[in-house]
Amino acid sequence: MSSKPSTPRKPSVSRASGCVSKTKKDASDSGQYQGNITSLEELLIKSPTLAPTLRGRPRVSDTKTINFDTSSSDGFYMVTTDNDDDCHAVLIYKQMQPSGSVKFYIYDPNGKERINYTKRIMIDGKRASQIDVTMTPDGGINPEGFCALWCIVVMILWDMDIDPRDPFGDGMRKLNLLNEKIYGPRKIPGLRKWLITMIYYLFMKRRAYIPSVTEDFVRDVQQQIRLFLTYSPESPIFPFVNAIADAIADEKAGRITEKEYDTMVNNLVKESITAGAGAGAGAGAGAVINAAVAAGIDIAAKSADAGLVGAHADADGGGIRRVRSLRHKNKISRRVKKTRRTRLTRRTRRMRRMRRMRRNIKSRNR
Repeated sequence: MSSKPSTPRKPSVSRASGCVSKTKKDASDSGQYQGNITSLEELLIKSPTLAPTLRGRPRVSDTKTINFDTSSSDGFYMVTTDNDDDCHAVLIYKQMQPSGSVKFYIYDPNGKERINYTKRIMIDGKRASQIDVTMTPDGGINPEGFCALWCIVVMILWDMDIDPRDPFGDGMRKLNLLNEKIYGPRKIPGLRKWLITMIYYLFMKRRAYIPSVTEDFVRDVQQQIRLFLTYSPESPIFPFVNAIADAIADEKAGRITEKEYDTMVNNLVKESITAGAGAGAGAGAGAVINAAVAAGIDIAAKSADAGLVGAHADADGGGIRRVRSLRHKNKISRRVKKTRRTRLTRRTRRMRRMRRMRRNIKSRNR
């Protein structure tokens, strides 16, 4: 498969690695995607440093129950929920309470309304009674079907630049900021699409996952997460996210085709790699993120109140002008092709007329 970012438009039910769905295939069903997801998950589980809060996978019985023991370590567990027509990747965080009971937190990129498997979660052979869904966004953020990829992003986000004084609280604050900026009353148009298309691009451009490749991938994802968490009108990716939001609106309104939309988003994401290089890394990045997490909702609110979210204020020629230039380029391309066809037709006609004239001259000379 090409390393070109994928921007599938159809809404679909998410899948996880190793699953076969009865619904229409999409990018997450390709052999390379499934193989890479499986390899990456195994390497993250085995690594003590890349995702230190990840503990592994719980036992799943033939009756589809998800089984934990009280003695199991606290932290994230990768879970594949197997339904009648599909399977889906989610995260379950096990946390021992001071009282000795166990609490489970669920992260599901399909949203809270799709969590229908809580009765399958078992602790020491009994149905779990303490289940919390606050980690999950209020609505679905996964129309592309990249549920396993979203879970990996959340695990990387949770453990990066962690505050050792309150690791769980710090992870929750970062995850809440991620969810707030993607889905909710303060969401930023275009930002979700930029993030998942960028992560998918970084994921698929690596042909095979081994420990060194996994380390590079995690570093790349951390950089994109930093750009996401610190996003503001001054962000280097602001014009690109803004332009993606405009492309989404144009595609929904029928002003551009699905193919043109895909091309625009792919080009904008690739261009933003250069613009954001180095901006989300380096010394002090953790402090910047902590400040953004502390005031993250306020940052989004100020942007919305100031009319900057979805605005076209881009002095460097980005934003809506970038989308229009891409649209103009597509129109020019179609016009050039049409002109070439017209010229070719005219030339063919001239050549045919010349042949007829030569034949007529020869026949007269005879």
